[in-house]
Amino acid sequence: MSPSGSHDRYPVLLDVSGRLVIVLGGTKQAERAAAAMAAHGADVVVITPDVSDSLTELEASGALTVEPRGYVRGDLAGAFMAVSAVDSPEIAEAIRDEAKTRGTLLSVLADAGASDFTVPSVVHRGPLQIAISTGGIAPSAARRVRREVAATYGPEWGLYVTLLGAVRKRAIRRFGVGDAGLRPLFDAIDASDLLDRIKAGADPTPDAVLEEFAGAMKPAIEGGDTAGSA
Repeated sequence: MSPSGSHDRYPVLLDVSGRLVIVLGGTKQAERAAAAMAAHGADVVVITPDVSDSLTELEASGALTVEPRGYVRGDLAGAFMAVSAVDSPEIAEAIRDEAKTRGTLLSVLADAGASDFTVPSVVHRGPLQIAISTGGIAPSAARRVRREVAATYGPEWGLYVTLLGAVRKRAIRRFGVGDAGLRPLFDAIDASDLLDRIKAGADPTPDAVLEEFAGAMKPAIEGGDTAGSA
């Protein structure tokens, strides 16, 4: 059990693209959640009687749909996820009941313990995402850790991870192995100063990096130990 009395959360990254997400309530936090879901490709519908200028602008841009009214039962039909930010305890309870009935994942922004999921604080560096969460019990601590992580992992990490992804694809084709078989190659890259070079302004191509470190694969290839699973 976690310190909050609820079960520890299982961390996972979800693909919400094309999924229906219902956001109930028009608080600033709800707006941020709606905008984030929309940015990740979700089909977002915001239901709130209090429509802000920013919500109007998001709807005008085509990012999401706004329904200027209060919640009614049935609003979660077909929804993969829902975010609740309503003021009324009675309405909040009705939303939780419908979400449970329909199997809709629910985040209650004011009550992490009543939520099926919480949204972590995230540091984005290109394809690298570093998520920080306290399970909703200490958001200020999560924000502090996020600032520290952001200071440690600069923008060079986005370039580095993107580069490694391209090297990986070329290496799989070249050596005919999966990730397990490529471990000597990436161990050599990890032990090198490649990241420092990128931080200093270098812009190596994937082919150049593969050529530079391909020698690390020689013992495995000569020993016939190149079978790996992707």
